[in-house]
Amino acid sequence: MEQAVWSAVRWVGLEHVTLRREASGIGLDGFAVVVLENTPWRVHYTIDCRPDWSVTRMQVQCNDRQVALTSATLGVWEADIPGLDTEPLQGCVDVDLAVSPSTNTLPVRRLRLDPGETHELDVVYVEFPTLHLRPARQRYTRLPDVGGHPCYRYASGAFQVEFVVDAAGLVRDYPGVWHRHALPPSSDRGGIES
Repeated sequence: MEQAVWSAVRWVGLEHVTLRREASGIGLDGFAVVVLENTPWRVHYTIDCRPDWSVTRMQVQCNDRQVALTSATLGVWEADIPGLDTEPLQGCVDVDLAVSPSTNTLPVRRLRLDPGETHELDVVYVEFPTLHLRPARQRYTRLPDVGGHPCYRYASGAFQVEFVVDAAGLVRDYPGVWHRHALPPSSDRGGIES
């Protein structure tokens, strides 16, 4: 079970994610507190994937708002909430939460790009704090390793950033956007004493 904690650089925010591996697949469970539009928001999300890292379910809660999607077939989405129009999302293969670096893990692990390879894909992009869902075109390019760790260039619209991931595919360095905090080995984690 891998974990990561990031601080946002461009806004006030802190996120914790746990990457879980089970016989039936893989998942990301995360919690974040972010300040957007001068309002604090509590974000909790769960993303379930098949063993090949393709998403089967996404559930996101932001304060009192909630959205959930399921995908029994790659790129085919159904809403778990009545009245949510999923037609514009059909064909999207991954999900991207606007306030989280953790969802970069999904295409990084699923695509398994070699250095120099580029792949474009459509994703379900989740806007915050509205939880509005829309399709977004994204491009991932595998760059030469940095310090022995895989490096990628991510681009969507006018936004572009290069980031480094660890062996689990979780973002290690996301310059100008997210700062990852070093966690001690689990055997060294103690409680708070007074």
